[in-house]
Amino acid sequence: MKLGLKILLLLALISSVYALEPVNMDQSIDIALENAPSVKIYTESLNQAKKTIDLANSYYNPTVKGAVAYTERGPKVETEGIVTSPSRMSDAQVTITFPIDIGDTMGTYVKGSKSLYKSSEIGLTTTILDLIKNVKTSYLQCLLYEENVATAKSAEKLSEDYLIKINQEVEAGVKAKFDITRQEYDLSTRKNDVINAEGVYSQTVNTFNYVLGKESDFVYPTKIIDLNVANVNMDDDLLKIAFENRPELKKAYQDLETANLSVLAEKKVNNPSLALVGNVDQLLVNQTESKDTTWSATANLSIPIFDGGIQKYNTEIAQSKADAQKDQIEAIKQGIITGVLNAKLACETAKAQITTCESAVKLAQEAYEISQVRYEENLGTYLDVSNSLDQLVAAQNALSVAKYSYAISLVALEREIATTLKVNDYANSIIEDVNKKPVKIKKAETGGNK
Repeated sequence: MKLGLKILLLLALISSVYALEPVNMDQSIDIALENAPSVKIYTESLNQAKKTIDLANSYYNPTVKGAVAYTERGPKVETEGIVTSPSRMSDAQVTITFPIDIGDTMGTYVKGSKSLYKSSEIGLTTTILDLIKNVKTSYLQCLLYEENVATAKSAEKLSEDYLIKINQEVEAGVKAKFDITRQEYDLSTRKNDVINAEGVYSQTVNTFNYVLGKESDFVYPTKIIDLNVANVNMDDDLLKIAFENRPELKKAYQDLETANLSVLAEKKVNNPSLALVGNVDQLLVNQTESKDTTWSATANLSIPIFDGGIQKYNTEIAQSKADAQKDQIEAIKQGIITGVLNAKLACETAKAQITTCESAVKLAQEAYEISQVRYEENLGTYLDVSNSLDQLVAAQNALSVAKYSYAISLVALEREIATTLKVNDYANSIIEDVNKKPVKIKKAETGGNK
């Protein structure tokens, strides 16, 4: 009873999956860009980096300070012949300071903040590349398990047809009733295979919607004819393309520039600084008796002499970080070489497996047909027929795995060389919106499937 209930619940889940809205690959990517938390988080980080530039530029702005004082003295006091009368005094001051960057100290900070923002822009591209890879991979995995469902249903149909044929032969006195029992058992296993395949497919569709960031109104991938959904030409110099395109490497070089600017900024910390200070002061005594207004203009030149070694140590720390960033660049290059070569090898292996699996399917189909003929002519056993059908199903599933493994390997290689179409369009669309208020993610336009 419990098993039957589980099967009914699973069938209900499968029915709900097939009732979902279909989407193509480009639509899936658009949905993911709108919903993915990783893109939203990085967009906020990009907005924060932009505010850092505004903060650095604000150091060039003049500052205005005001001060107000009020004093009341009383009552009348006579001390040793000196009479102090009650009085009221108010004082108001306004001070304006104009900073002058004579050592380019503030300019270095501005350059550093702009370099940091540029690094964040490149990092956004990395996030989008990873997201697109995940969407495409999940999309293809759904199609693989959908094909497995079709294979399982095909085996179920073959078993049903063969049961009808055996029933007819039993009625004609050619086969024994025991053959019907064995075929009914085979059919039950085929039906169970269909349920399992549909269950795996349903779980894969749920994972696909998780990758898209969908919380409701779930979707499922539509079947595509051409599995070459990656922008890759295997005849190109893939390593050269990867070194030119990989945002991780571009970001590493940008981070090195930021680190070098930090070193320069630390070296300029103790540069002389100049500020022009203007002051206006109005003093009012007893509100009416006396009213004085004065002003002053001052040029303040500050020359640090000794800071206890703070600048020296901070400069050495900044230089150490810059040297570490150089090592990081070399590590990224080595990772790119390994990743590209492994991804290319995976593509070549999967492509070779497709040819082998196609041959295996053809041979398994022939073996299944021969086993049926041998069984009907009493030259073979029923077990031969069942085993040959198992081998045919396994060969068909292996072919599906090989085809989709090749497609998924191409997607992985596409990510390794960073040639995904429209990535810059997606990134630029988000970057443009970061410069507007309020910040929001704009959906980029895309074409159809390749």
